[in-house]
Amino acid sequence: MKSIVEPTIVTISPVLRLHKYKEDANTPLVLLMPWATATERALDRFRTLYAQQGFNVLTAYALHPKFFLWPPTSAPVVAEISNYLITKTDASPIVVHALSIGAYVYSLLLARVIEHDQEFKELQPRIYGQVFDSMVLGTRKEQRTSLSDVITKSWILQKLMSNTFSLYFFLTHSYTLSQYERLHDIFWNNPFKTSVYCIYSSQDPMCKTESMEEFIDLWKVRTGNLPHFKQFDGSHHAECLRNFPEEYEDCLVKYLNTLNLDKVTSMSNL
Repeated sequence: MKSIVEPTIVTISPVLRLHKYKEDANTPLVLLMPWATATERALDRFRTLYAQQGFNVLTAYALHPKFFLWPPTSAPVVAEISNYLITKTDASPIVVHALSIGAYVYSLLLARVIEHDQEFKELQPRIYGQVFDSMVLGTRKEQRTSLSDVITKSWILQKLMSNTFSLYFFLTHSYTLSQYERLHDIFWNNPFKTSVYCIYSSQDPMCKTESMEEFIDLWKVRTGNLPHFKQFDGSHHAECLRNFPEEYEDCLVKYLNTLNLDKVTSMSNL
């Protein structure tokens, strides 16, 4: 295991926090987009893992439930994340690591990329890799049911919550469901056509294996890039690193090595 120095922690805003392990302007940067209930202790596992591979880590805390329940509220937050990436990250090559609802927030960022393509013209070539861990894909029915399964183990409460979500989405269709479908399409047609690494578990109620396999197959056809993926067994939602730390790290490092970021940073320093 590589030793790492204590990072300089910069709280940029309530939304963004930078863990800076290296001062070099060309140091690779990972944009870490966590799951909704992530603790700092859990996030530090990911930060340490990336720091050992020579990265600085930018964490986006865009986790408030209102961003999902009422998508229009997310616009200022997504604008802040995108503006920071464009104006404050110098020439750093960027890897995105999105987990669970973090992938939903990332889809909001992708929507902004598409809507403001000229604004992101210089940023796009610096996105070298994308890691999707425990993504929530599939139909709205699957997502409603999965969300209820995670919140409670009571069958009665699960049914009640699923019905409540159905009614809410029906009443707010133009602001919620129609936006979810749009974001779903944007995510599946991601403008960053890099290689990707997909991580999921066969026992995750919110991340369906069938949907992940479909996404992986489509990515290869659409981009020509061979996707990397790892399916774990015996892990619940967004718990693969906690439950299988050595295997998780080994697979992630192998993926990062395929990106050849050492060559990218060496060329930038010339």
